[in-house]
Amino acid sequence: MNITKNTTKIIEFLLKNIDKVGFNVNQLSRSINISVGSAHKILQELKKNDIVATTDLKSSIYYKLNLNNPDTVDIWFIVRKLKNLIRQRL
Repeated sequence: MNITKNTTKIIEFLLKNIDKVGFNVNQLSRSINISVGSAHKILQELKKNDIVATTDLKSSIYYKLNLNNPDTVDIWFIVRKLKNLIRQRL
């Protein structure tokens, strides 16, 4: 899996909004300022690697981090730890 700048943006956004039901591709792309096409492609790759989970609500597919995947949980803990370290040093 290729971790691009936009992939990182998506993962960080989903981490910041971990308590939400999820976001459809349009909401997510608007929120992080990337194209819908890029967001869709990245989300499909993350889904294929089981990093995000999907939920069908009404006529949209909603994406959120898959916390049942140990790799996703590791990513979540690493990002939280890094953010805490950065705050401590400021």
